[in-house]
Amino acid sequence: AAKSRGRVQRHPEYLLTAAQVLINAGHDVHYVEAAARNFTEEESIKTTVDLKPELLVMHVTTPSIYADIEQARSIKDKTNCKVAFIGQHATAETENTFEIAKGVVDYILPREYDYTLRDLANGVADDKNLGLCWLQNGTMRKNLPRPDIDVNELPFPAWQLIQPEWYPDGGKKFPFLTLMTGRGCNNACTFCRDPQLMYGYKLRNRSAASVVAEMEYDLKIHPQIREIMFETDTFAAEREHVIEVCNLIIEKGINKRITWSCNMRVNTDLDLLPLMRKAGCRMLMTGFEFGTDEHLRVIRKGGVSVDMARKYSDTAHKLGFTIHGCFMIGAPGETKESARKTI
Repeated sequence: AAKSRGRVQRHPEYLLTAAQVLINAGHDVHYVEAAARNFTEEESIKTTVDLKPELLVMHVTTPSIYADIEQARSIKDKTNCKVAFIGQHATAETENTFEIAKGVVDYILPREYDYTLRDLANGVADDKNLGLCWLQNGTMRKNLPRPDIDVNELPFPAWQLIQPEWYPDGGKKFPFLTLMTGRGCNNACTFCRDPQLMYGYKLRNRSAASVVAEMEYDLKIHPQIREIMFETDTFAAEREHVIEVCNLIIEKGINKRITWSCNMRVNTDLDLLPLMRKAGCRMLMTGFEFGTDEHLRVIRKGGVSVDMARKYSDTAHKLGFTIHGCFMIGAPGETKESARKTI
């Protein structure tokens, strides 16, 4: 993924979780962070070619898909490696991606790819590898999907392959790392790609013990970090999960060492906020989205209202939280007047 207009670069927590799965399976894994390190196309290709990969794994995106294919082509021509594409675009447009790649791409791993990638690297036969899409004599073959992963089985991301200082973000304490407390989402907002494409409409939370153990691991491997961002879309969706995580953070004394932040919805149980604050939560990155109830309904924001947003904000401010508001303009039926209400 590229830097945003605010020059924010997302941490590759999903990619590095898959990388650690491969490392645990005995493979030699390198991560080329071309975007965050401002590599030119030539630097990106040379760095990768010098590693002499047997398997090149690329996270591809819609705006960059043709450039992604050409970089993969150049690396494949120089190393004779196999090429696997992952990510939301390859998931949504699997057949078209094979078609426009014209033989460059050997494999596409739609949706949740960690174990499919492991089995591919381990040499499991193409037709036996659940979740794999592959080419046979120029024709796409699509295997049966792989069941959702038990998120408590997954290793912590291979943060040893990056430096936190590569990922600036004006809204966070610097440097920081991200942490996924679960996968999937129990909401169906119309604008969101990941539940429908990648991780499903069921929230799979990790255990509190696993989440807090990862915080301790992060501090051990990168002791310079000042904050951890719970990047899960709906950290506070399950009340008991939040209580268990916060109490364990306090018990371990992590709240005395660093702060943490998280993504939130305005229909969160507000009674959770004092405990979150006590546990060291500093900032609430909140999906307010629109300033009219009509457009909140249009995007299926799940029972959220503008009045609810105001009450949430008032409560959070009184408790001393920083609020990072996320807003949009352009819902179906949007007018200048309704956009003004959001502004």
